[in-house]
Amino acid sequence: MVRRIYLIRHARTVWNDERRIQGWADIEPYEEAKRIFLDKVRAIKDKPSAIFTSDLKRAIISAQLIREIYPETPIFIDWRLRERNMGNLEGLFYLDIRDKYPELWGSVEFRAPGGESVLDMAERLKMSLEDILWFSRKNDYKVIFVVSHQLAIEVIRRLLLGEPIDRGIWENLIGSGDHILINLEENSPLLSRQFRT
Repeated sequence: MVRRIYLIRHARTVWNDERRIQGWADIEPYEEAKRIFLDKVRAIKDKPSAIFTSDLKRAIISAQLIREIYPETPIFIDWRLRERNMGNLEGLFYLDIRDKYPELWGSVEFRAPGGESVLDMAERLKMSLEDILWFSRKNDYKVIFVVSHQLAIEVIRRLLLGEPIDRGIWENLIGSGDHILINLEENSPLLSRQFRT
């Protein structure tokens, strides 16, 4: 059974620095960000049984950096671990759209034009988590690293802990390369579900 899950945000990109909306845009981290990311990951004292990652370059490259530390650790790619799809707003500057779309950061139901809501994202992340936990249980993984994105990580944290997906979701977002450790108990909301075989 999985005992610990580390939710790790990918290394920074130029768009993070420029305060652009990334969403599903496939931007790679830059070299200095990779070095900082590796330093942060080295501070984690657990060795992962497996690494699960979003399929976007910034996450995959970050997962590959982790495997430089733990070369035998398998990496599994799951597109459902992506950040929220921000549709037509991807690539725009936060400052340019915050007044036009204030509900973008205040409503979990709001969809950016051509994008998805936080609740839509939560549904796909929930399916991904169920599959990850089932697969990890089947393979007797004890410690897993999940490399994902800022808002996605907070949604995953809430799903694992049985907390509501509500407007408070924007209050505890983590920085690039940072992580959240979830210690799972037998009564975790996702662990108590009947997994498919």
